Amino acid sequence: NLQKDIDKFGKHSPLTKLKTDLLGVNPDEVFSRIPYEKGFLFILLLEKTIGRGTFDNFLKEYIERFKFTSITTEQFLEFLDEKLHGLSEKVGALEWIYDTGIPNNCPKLESKRLSELLKLAHAWKYGIRPDLQSVHLRKPREFLVYLSSLPEILSYEDCEWLDGNFDLSRSGNADILVEWLVRAASSGYKPAFPKIRDFLSSVGRMKYLKPLYKALVGRDDTKEFALEMFDQYNQRYHPIAQSTLKRVLEAQTLTLSTG
Repeated sequence: NLQKDIDKFGKHSPLTKLKTDLLGVNPDEVFSRIPYEKGFLFILLLEKTIGRGTFDNFLKEYIERFKFTSITTEQFLEFLDEKLHGLSEKVGALEWIYDTGIPNNCPKLESKRLSELLKLAHAWKYGIRPDLQSVHLRKPREFLVYLSSLPEILSYEDCEWLDGNFDLSRSGNADILVEWLVRAASSGYKPAFPKIRDFLSSVGRMKYLKPLYKALVGRDDTKEFALEMFDQYNQRYHPIAQSTLKRVLEAQTLTLSTG
Protein backbone atom coordinates (compact mmCIF):
# COMPACT_ATOMS: atom_id res chain seq x y z
CA ASN A 1 0.00 0.00 0.00
CA LEU A 2 2.86 2.37 0.74
CA GLN A 3 4.40 1.67 -2.65
CA LYS A 4 1.06 2.21 -4.38
CA ASP A 5 0.71 5.66 -2.83
CA ILE A 6 4.30 6.60 -3.68
CA ASP A 7 3.69 5.51 -7.27
CA LYS A 8 0.50 7.59 -7.32
CA PHE A 9 2.31 10.81 -6.37
CA GLY A 10 5.71 9.97 -7.88
CA LYS A 11 8.77 9.07 -5.77
CA HIS A 12 10.14 12.62 -6.03
CA SER A 13 6.87 14.27 -5.04
CA PRO A 14 7.04 16.46 -1.90
CA LEU A 15 3.94 14.58 -0.77
CA THR A 16 6.16 11.54 -0.09
CA LYS A 17 8.10 13.40 2.62
CA LEU A 18 7.33 12.70 6.27
CA LYS A 19 7.14 16.42 6.94
CA THR A 20 4.96 17.96 4.24
CA ASP A 21 4.10 21.56 3.47
CA LEU A 22 0.35 21.65 2.92
CA LEU A 23 -0.04 25.42 2.89
CA GLY A 24 -2.86 26.15 0.45
CA VAL A 25 -3.50 22.43 -0.10
CA ASN A 26 -6.67 20.61 0.95
CA PRO A 27 -5.34 17.72 3.09
CA ASP A 28 -8.29 15.53 2.08
CA GLU A 29 -7.24 15.72 -1.57
CA VAL A 30 -3.72 14.45 -0.88
CA PHE A 31 -4.50 11.95 1.87
CA SER A 32 -2.40 8.80 1.67
CA ARG A 33 -0.89 6.07 3.82
CA ILE A 34 2.62 7.48 3.37
CA PRO A 35 2.79 9.33 6.73
CA TYR A 36 1.61 6.18 8.51
CA GLU A 37 3.67 3.53 6.72
CA LYS A 38 6.83 5.52 6.00
CA GLY A 39 6.63 6.83 9.55
CA PHE A 40 6.31 3.26 10.84
CA LEU A 41 9.39 2.18 8.89
CA PHE A 42 11.39 5.10 10.28
CA ILE A 43 10.43 4.27 13.88
CA LEU A 44 11.16 0.58 13.23
CA LEU A 45 14.61 1.55 11.96
CA LEU A 46 15.28 3.45 15.20
CA GLU A 47 14.23 0.41 17.25
CA LYS A 48 16.30 -2.05 15.21
CA THR A 49 19.37 0.19 15.39
CA ILE A 50 19.44 0.64 19.18
CA GLY A 51 17.64 -2.51 20.33
CA ARG A 52 14.22 -3.07 21.84
CA GLY A 53 15.18 -2.43 25.47
CA THR A 54 16.82 0.92 24.82
CA PHE A 55 14.01 1.91 22.49
CA ASP A 56 11.36 1.07 25.10
CA ASN A 57 13.14 3.30 27.63
CA PHE A 58 13.25 6.08 25.04
CA LEU A 59 9.51 5.74 24.49
CA LYS A 60 8.79 5.95 28.22
CA GLU A 61 10.84 9.14 28.49
CA TYR A 62 9.15 10.54 25.38
CA ILE A 63 5.70 9.93 26.82
CA GLU A 64 6.67 11.42 30.19
CA ARG A 65 8.11 14.55 28.57
CA PHE A 66 5.36 15.24 26.04
CA LYS A 67 2.18 13.69 27.50
CA PHE A 68 -0.98 15.74 26.90
CA THR A 69 0.79 17.99 24.38
CA SER A 70 1.47 18.29 20.66
CA ILE A 71 5.01 18.83 19.41
CA THR A 72 6.74 19.77 16.16
CA THR A 73 9.04 17.65 14.06
CA GLU A 74 11.98 19.76 15.19
CA GLN A 75 11.14 19.23 18.86
CA PHE A 76 11.09 15.50 18.25
CA LEU A 77 14.52 15.61 16.61
CA GLU A 78 15.92 17.69 19.48
CA PHE A 79 14.61 15.16 21.99
CA LEU A 80 16.01 12.28 19.93
CA ASP A 81 19.47 13.87 19.93
CA GLU A 82 19.24 14.65 23.62
CA LYS A 83 18.36 11.12 24.69
CA LEU A 84 20.09 9.06 22.00
CA HIS A 85 23.00 11.19 20.87
CA GLY A 86 24.29 10.27 17.42
CA LEU A 87 21.35 8.03 16.49
CA SER A 88 19.71 10.63 14.28
CA GLU A 89 22.83 10.98 12.16
CA LYS A 90 23.47 7.23 12.14
CA VAL A 91 20.07 6.37 10.66
CA GLY A 92 19.84 9.44 8.42
CA ALA A 93 16.80 10.89 10.21
CA LEU A 94 16.92 14.14 8.25
CA GLU A 95 16.73 12.23 4.97
CA TRP A 96 13.80 10.18 6.24
CA ILE A 97 11.88 13.23 7.36
CA TYR A 98 12.70 15.94 4.84
CA ASP A 99 13.52 14.03 1.63
CA THR A 100 11.17 12.36 -0.82
CA GLY A 101 10.71 8.65 -1.42
CA ILE A 102 12.07 5.84 0.76
CA PRO A 103 15.75 5.90 1.88
CA ASN A 104 18.02 3.01 1.01
CA ASN A 105 18.42 1.95 4.64
CA CYS A 106 14.74 1.11 4.92
CA PRO A 107 14.17 -2.02 7.04
CA LYS A 108 13.51 -5.07 4.89
CA LEU A 109 10.29 -6.82 5.82
CA GLU A 110 9.32 -10.18 4.40
CA SER A 111 6.11 -12.15 4.74
CA LYS A 112 5.77 -15.63 3.31
CA ARG A 113 2.00 -15.38 3.54
CA LEU A 114 1.92 -12.05 1.70
CA SER A 115 4.11 -13.44 -1.08
CA GLU A 116 1.77 -16.41 -1.47
CA LEU A 117 -1.29 -14.14 -1.65
CA LEU A 118 0.30 -11.90 -4.28
CA LYS A 119 1.37 -14.94 -6.30
CA LEU A 120 -2.18 -16.25 -6.12
CA ALA A 121 -3.59 -12.92 -7.32
CA HIS A 122 -0.99 -12.62 -10.09
CA ALA A 123 -2.07 -16.02 -11.45
CA TRP A 124 -5.58 -14.67 -12.12
CA LYS A 125 -4.63 -13.14 -15.47
CA TYR A 126 -3.45 -16.58 -16.61
CA GLY A 127 -6.87 -18.05 -15.92
CA ILE A 128 -5.86 -19.71 -12.65
CA ARG A 129 -8.63 -19.44 -10.06
CA PRO A 130 -7.98 -19.93 -6.34
CA ASP A 131 -9.03 -22.96 -4.40
CA LEU A 132 -12.19 -21.85 -2.61
CA GLN A 133 -11.03 -23.71 0.51
CA SER A 134 -7.58 -22.11 0.44
CA VAL A 135 -6.30 -21.32 3.91
CA HIS A 136 -4.95 -18.05 2.52
CA LEU A 137 -8.42 -16.71 1.79
CA ARG A 138 -10.19 -17.59 5.03
CA LYS A 139 -9.19 -14.55 7.03
CA PRO A 140 -10.81 -11.23 5.99
CA ARG A 141 -7.54 -9.29 6.00
CA GLU A 142 -5.79 -11.85 3.84
CA PHE A 143 -8.72 -12.09 1.45
CA LEU A 144 -8.68 -8.28 1.18
CA VAL A 145 -5.02 -8.38 0.17
CA TYR A 146 -5.84 -10.95 -2.49
CA LEU A 147 -8.87 -9.08 -3.83
CA SER A 148 -7.11 -5.69 -3.92
CA SER A 149 -4.26 -7.27 -5.91
CA LEU A 150 -6.54 -8.47 -8.70
CA PRO A 151 -6.90 -6.34 -11.87
CA GLU A 152 -9.29 -3.44 -11.39
CA ILE A 153 -11.00 -4.05 -14.73
CA LEU A 154 -12.33 -7.58 -15.15
CA SER A 155 -14.46 -9.36 -17.70
CA TYR A 156 -18.15 -10.02 -17.07
CA GLU A 157 -17.34 -13.70 -16.55
CA ASP A 158 -14.58 -12.89 -14.05
CA CYS A 159 -16.89 -10.63 -12.05
CA GLU A 160 -19.60 -13.28 -12.11
CA TRP A 161 -17.16 -15.91 -10.88
CA LEU A 162 -15.90 -13.77 -8.00
CA ASP A 163 -19.32 -12.69 -6.80
CA GLY A 164 -20.83 -16.12 -7.28
CA ASN A 165 -18.11 -17.97 -5.41
CA PHE A 166 -17.34 -15.48 -2.64
CA ASP A 167 -20.77 -13.83 -2.31
CA LEU A 168 -19.02 -10.44 -2.36
CA SER A 169 -22.09 -8.27 -2.91
CA ARG A 170 -23.43 -9.45 0.43
CA SER A 171 -20.19 -9.06 2.36
CA GLY A 172 -20.58 -7.47 5.78
CA ASN A 173 -16.98 -6.23 5.70
CA ALA A 174 -17.02 -2.69 4.25
CA ASP A 175 -13.39 -2.83 3.08
CA ILE A 176 -13.94 -6.06 1.16
CA LEU A 177 -17.28 -4.86 -0.18
CA VAL A 178 -15.79 -1.62 -1.54
CA GLU A 179 -12.83 -3.40 -3.16
CA TRP A 180 -15.35 -5.60 -4.93
CA LEU A 181 -17.72 -2.77 -5.90
CA VAL A 182 -14.86 -0.70 -7.28
CA ARG A 183 -13.94 -3.58 -9.56
CA ALA A 184 -17.57 -4.11 -10.50
CA ALA A 185 -17.94 -0.39 -11.29
CA SER A 186 -14.65 -0.21 -13.22
CA SER A 187 -15.71 -3.28 -15.22
CA GLY A 188 -19.27 -2.08 -15.87
CA TYR A 189 -20.64 -5.22 -14.20
CA LYS A 190 -24.33 -4.26 -14.08
CA PRO A 191 -25.58 -7.05 -11.72
CA ALA A 192 -23.66 -5.30 -8.92
CA PHE A 193 -25.14 -1.86 -9.59
CA PRO A 194 -28.17 -2.25 -7.28
CA LYS A 195 -25.70 -2.92 -4.46
CA ILE A 196 -23.61 0.09 -5.53
CA ARG A 197 -26.72 2.27 -5.39
CA ASP A 198 -27.61 0.91 -1.97
CA PHE A 199 -24.07 1.51 -0.71
CA LEU A 200 -23.83 5.09 -2.03
CA SER A 201 -27.16 5.90 -0.43
CA SER A 202 -26.23 4.63 3.02
CA VAL A 203 -22.50 5.22 3.61
CA GLY A 204 -20.90 8.63 4.13
CA ARG A 205 -17.18 7.94 4.62
CA MET A 206 -14.97 9.45 1.93
CA LYS A 207 -12.58 6.52 2.32
CA TYR A 208 -15.24 4.37 0.65
CA LEU A 209 -17.06 6.90 -1.49
CA LYS A 210 -14.14 8.44 -3.37
CA PRO A 211 -12.76 5.28 -5.06
CA LEU A 212 -16.26 4.12 -5.92
CA TYR A 213 -17.35 7.40 -7.50
CA LYS A 214 -14.00 7.68 -9.28
CA ALA A 215 -14.48 4.22 -10.80
CA LEU A 216 -18.03 5.01 -11.92
CA VAL A 217 -17.27 8.39 -13.46
CA GLY A 218 -14.21 6.94 -15.20
CA ARG A 219 -16.37 5.06 -17.70
CA ASP A 220 -18.49 6.67 -20.42
CA ASP A 221 -21.32 4.21 -19.82
CA THR A 222 -21.50 4.72 -16.04
CA LYS A 223 -20.65 8.42 -15.77
CA GLU A 224 -24.30 9.48 -15.77
CA PHE A 225 -25.07 6.93 -13.07
CA ALA A 226 -22.31 8.43 -10.88
CA LEU A 227 -23.65 11.95 -11.37
CA GLU A 228 -27.19 10.78 -10.65
CA MET A 229 -26.10 9.07 -7.41
CA PHE A 230 -24.20 12.13 -6.23
CA ASP A 231 -27.07 14.46 -7.04
CA GLN A 232 -29.49 12.21 -5.20
CA TYR A 233 -27.47 11.33 -2.10
CA ASN A 234 -24.76 13.96 -1.56
CA GLN A 235 -26.70 15.66 1.24
CA ARG A 236 -26.19 12.50 3.29
CA TYR A 237 -22.42 12.87 3.10
CA HIS A 238 -20.11 14.89 5.32
CA PRO A 239 -19.53 18.43 3.92
CA ILE A 240 -15.83 17.69 3.32
CA ALA A 241 -16.77 14.52 1.43
CA GLN A 242 -19.32 16.50 -0.58
CA SER A 243 -16.80 19.11 -1.74
CA THR A 244 -14.05 16.59 -2.49
CA LEU A 245 -16.35 14.28 -4.45
CA LYS A 246 -17.74 17.22 -6.40
CA ARG A 247 -14.23 18.14 -7.54
CA VAL A 248 -13.48 14.50 -8.46
CA LEU A 249 -16.65 14.26 -10.54
CA GLU A 250 -16.13 17.62 -12.24
CA ALA A 251 -12.48 16.88 -13.08
CA GLN A 252 -13.19 13.42 -14.46
CA THR A 253 -16.21 14.61 -16.42
CA LEU A 254 -14.08 17.31 -18.04
CA THR A 255 -11.39 14.75 -18.89
CA LEU A 256 -13.93 12.45 -20.55
CA SER A 257 -15.50 15.27 -22.54
CA THR A 258 -12.14 16.43 -23.94
CA GLY A 259 -10.36 13.09 -24.18
